Amino acid sequence: MRPALACLMIALAMPAMAGPWLREDGAGFLSFSAEITGGETTAMGYADWGLGTGTTIALSGFAKPGDGAADLSVIRALPLPSERSVASYSLVLKRASGASPGLMAGLGLSWGRSLPGGWLAVDTRALASPDGRAVEAKLDVTWGQALRPGLDAMVQLHASHDGDALSASLVPSAIVALREGVRLNLGITQGLTGQAETGVKMGLWLDF
Repeated sequence: MRPALACLMIALAMPAMAGPWLREDGAGFLSFSAEITGGETTAMGYADWGLGTGTTIALSGFAKPGDGAADLSVIRALPLPSERSVASYSLVLKRASGASPGLMAGLGLSWGRSLPGGWLAVDTRALASPDGRAVEAKLDVTWGQALRPGLDAMVQLHASHDGDALSASLVPSAIVALREGVRLNLGITQGLTGQAETGVKMGLWLDF
């Protein structure tokens, strides 16, 4: 699988992390998605841009009733001996609103591997507020597989801990090519903690 294609697919997960595959110089990506769970709608967005010299800058955010956040990440490549695997680290600044407003900063680490007709990626990050009172840890695991030209399958596991509670969900989805550089993602979200609610998710990806 081409690295640029793998990066495009992994970038969808919002509010997730950017993934280990960096953009080429001058290449960019946008995604917009909405998730409906338990009658509540969460709107999400993501954008990144390749700056060259092994650096990508990414912006992401989400908004739902009474809550929201925006992240800025600077992502740099990490060297690995394997040609099939890639890795990166990111410096992250987050601004949250809602019940827990404030600034947080931290570090992210990502690893990815190209598989026959697919890919696997693991993304992690840890953030803390300047006074250390608020902390956040996240883990995303993504597996994807090409089914046929213009149709791919993806399964994502999202887990996060804010210092008080653990949240986890499983998101199987399909990726449909609408035309060159435009893809539609349709999936189901299944909560694994708390009330374990089931929802739906739809996203539009734009590669440029």
